[in-house]
Amino acid sequence: MKYINVLLLFVCFLSACSSGTAIDGRAPNQFEIAYHDFALKLEDSSFCYKIYTKAYSAAGFNPKGYQISYKRSSCLYDLALKTKNPYFCNDVVSLSTALLDGSKISKENCIKEAEQGRRAETSFSFNKTLLMTAMGYSEDMWPDEVKREFQEFVSIGSDESRARDLAWDSFYLSEIYKNKNDFQNMASKLPAFIE
Repeated sequence: MKYINVLLLFVCFLSACSSGTAIDGRAPNQFEIAYHDFALKLEDSSFCYKIYTKAYSAAGFNPKGYQISYKRSSCLYDLALKTKNPYFCNDVVSLSTALLDGSKISKENCIKEAEQGRRAETSFSFNKTLLMTAMGYSEDMWPDEVKREFQEFVSIGSDESRARDLAWDSFYLSEIYKNKNDFQNMASKLPAFIE
């Protein structure tokens, strides 16, 4: 029985529950995860503000202070660090539970780290196909290099669905960096998830 209790506590820790205290909010959706990425790549805080204020992410194995955060706050925090502009820290709100410590994602720490020039370490995984098609992009718009890449993946025996996902990933990066203004304009029309 002791081992079952330890296992349950461990599962609870990984899933962000906290001694009977429910977190008011929900996990971020694919759009909100993408908005965080858009904000950093385009250096545009308007995408952070499209994220629901109570959408949160938790990772119990992260360093203490960074185990849980509101997605909008972590977006603004990362943007402040990337741009070394503490102005973006003004709306950063901290979140912690009895088991998960998110105290470092705070307005005060954000200002301090942005002023010190600390770099944001971020990596996002989201459905590029979903986001790009929602923005109005289609496979017909793929540049020749992306079309060739797709054909190469298929010709070496890759699953066509996986090859298509990889092509959309390449197209996303191509558009956000090479056609920044068009991309930003199309992305700005995506829905906001506000209260």
